[in-house]
Amino acid sequence: MKEILILMLLLAATTVFGQGTYLIGSATLAVKGTSNLHDWESSAKEVRGKADLTIAEGKLSAINSLIVDVLVKSIKSTKGSIMDNKTYDALKAEAHPKITFKLERATPVKQSGSFFSP
Repeated sequence: MKEILILMLLLAATTVFGQGTYLIGSATLAVKGTSNLHDWESSAKEVRGKADLTIAEGKLSAINSLIVDVLVKSIKSTKGSIMDNKTYDALKAEAHPKITFKLERATPVKQSGSFFSP
Protein backbone atom coordinates (compact mmCIF):
# COMPACT_ATOMS: atom_id res chain seq x y z
CA MET A 1 0.00 0.00 0.00
CA LYS A 2 1.91 3.00 -1.25
CA GLU A 3 -0.67 5.65 -0.62
CA ILE A 4 -4.03 5.87 1.04
CA LEU A 5 -6.68 8.50 0.40
CA ILE A 6 -9.50 8.82 2.87
CA LEU A 7 -12.72 10.55 1.82
CA MET A 8 -15.48 11.36 4.25
CA LEU A 9 -18.97 12.69 3.87
CA LEU A 10 -20.75 13.58 7.07
CA LEU A 11 -24.44 14.38 7.17
CA ALA A 12 -26.03 15.68 10.36
CA ALA A 13 -29.07 13.76 11.55
CA THR A 14 -31.11 16.62 12.87
CA THR A 15 -32.26 20.00 11.66
CA VAL A 16 -31.68 22.28 14.62
CA PHE A 17 -30.43 25.87 14.63
CA GLY A 18 -28.02 27.39 17.14
CA GLN A 19 -25.23 25.69 18.99
CA GLY A 20 -25.68 22.04 19.71
CA THR A 21 -24.44 18.51 19.47
CA TYR A 22 -25.25 16.64 16.28
CA LEU A 23 -24.97 12.90 15.73
CA ILE A 24 -23.98 11.56 12.34
CA GLY A 25 -27.14 10.27 10.69
CA SER A 26 -25.41 8.70 7.74
CA ALA A 27 -21.83 8.69 6.57
CA THR A 28 -19.71 7.29 3.83
CA LEU A 29 -16.04 6.57 4.24
CA ALA A 30 -13.98 5.30 1.34
CA VAL A 31 -10.34 4.24 1.46
CA LYS A 32 -8.55 4.10 -1.89
CA GLY A 33 -5.01 3.01 -2.53
CA THR A 34 -2.51 1.37 -4.80
CA SER A 35 -0.17 -1.54 -4.40
CA ASN A 36 2.45 -3.11 -6.64
CA LEU A 37 -0.31 -5.41 -7.93
CA HIS A 38 -3.42 -3.28 -8.39
CA ASP A 39 -5.47 -0.30 -7.28
CA TRP A 40 -8.02 -1.05 -4.57
CA GLU A 41 -10.94 0.51 -2.76
CA SER A 42 -12.69 -0.26 0.51
CA SER A 43 -15.60 1.35 2.29
CA ALA A 44 -16.61 1.39 5.94
CA LYS A 45 -20.10 0.20 6.78
CA GLU A 46 -20.11 1.39 10.42
CA VAL A 47 -19.16 5.01 10.98
CA ARG A 48 -20.28 6.81 14.14
CA GLY A 49 -19.63 10.30 15.32
CA LYS A 50 -20.78 13.55 16.76
CA ALA A 51 -20.05 17.19 16.30
CA ASP A 52 -20.59 20.29 18.38
CA LEU A 53 -21.55 22.93 15.81
CA THR A 54 -22.61 26.55 15.96
CA ILE A 55 -25.18 27.46 13.31
CA ALA A 56 -26.36 31.03 12.88
CA GLU A 57 -29.02 32.07 10.36
CA GLY A 58 -28.86 28.69 8.68
CA LYS A 59 -25.08 28.88 8.19
CA LEU A 60 -22.34 26.93 9.86
CA SER A 61 -20.32 29.48 11.82
CA ALA A 62 -18.09 27.22 13.94
CA ILE A 63 -17.07 23.61 14.39
CA ASN A 64 -16.33 23.41 18.11
CA SER A 65 -15.56 19.69 18.16
CA LEU A 66 -15.83 16.69 15.85
CA ILE A 67 -15.18 13.04 16.65
CA VAL A 68 -15.68 10.20 14.16
CA ASP A 69 -15.24 6.50 14.97
CA VAL A 70 -14.84 3.80 12.32
CA LEU A 71 -15.16 0.14 13.27
CA VAL A 72 -12.19 -1.51 11.53
CA LYS A 73 -13.92 -4.80 10.80
CA SER A 74 -16.72 -2.92 9.02
CA ILE A 75 -14.25 -1.90 6.30
CA LYS A 76 -14.98 -4.05 3.24
CA SER A 77 -13.05 -4.19 -0.02
CA THR A 78 -14.37 -4.46 -3.55
CA LYS A 79 -11.65 -7.14 -4.00
CA GLY A 80 -13.21 -9.54 -1.47
CA SER A 81 -12.34 -11.20 1.82
CA ILE A 82 -8.64 -11.78 1.06
CA MET A 83 -8.14 -8.03 0.75
CA ASP A 84 -10.33 -7.44 3.81
CA ASN A 85 -8.08 -9.68 5.90
CA LYS A 86 -4.97 -7.90 4.62
CA THR A 87 -6.56 -4.59 5.61
CA TYR A 88 -7.41 -5.89 9.10
CA ASP A 89 -3.85 -7.20 9.52
CA ALA A 90 -2.34 -3.89 8.36
CA LEU A 91 -4.59 -1.93 10.74
CA LYS A 92 -4.01 -4.44 13.59
CA ALA A 93 -7.75 -4.82 14.04
CA GLU A 94 -7.53 -7.25 16.95
CA ALA A 95 -5.52 -4.79 19.06
CA HIS A 96 -7.22 -1.65 17.69
CA PRO A 97 -10.84 -2.42 16.71
CA LYS A 98 -11.76 1.23 16.23
CA ILE A 99 -10.20 4.15 14.35
CA THR A 100 -10.98 7.54 15.90
CA PHE A 101 -10.66 10.85 14.06
CA LYS A 102 -10.66 13.84 16.40
CA LEU A 103 -10.70 17.35 14.97
CA GLU A 104 -7.98 19.49 16.50
CA ARG A 105 -8.83 22.75 14.74
CA ALA A 106 -10.96 24.03 11.91
CA THR A 107 -10.10 26.85 9.54
CA PRO A 108 -13.13 28.93 8.56
CA VAL A 109 -14.05 28.95 4.88
CA LYS A 110 -16.50 31.18 3.07
CA GLN A 111 -19.85 29.44 2.79
CA SER A 112 -22.49 30.08 0.19
CA GLY A 113 -26.04 28.97 0.69
CA SER A 114 -27.69 27.46 3.71
CA PHE A 115 -26.17 24.68 5.82
CA PHE A 116 -29.57 23.38 6.86
CA SER A 117 -32.86 23.79 5.08
CA PRO A 118 -35.81 24.36 7.39
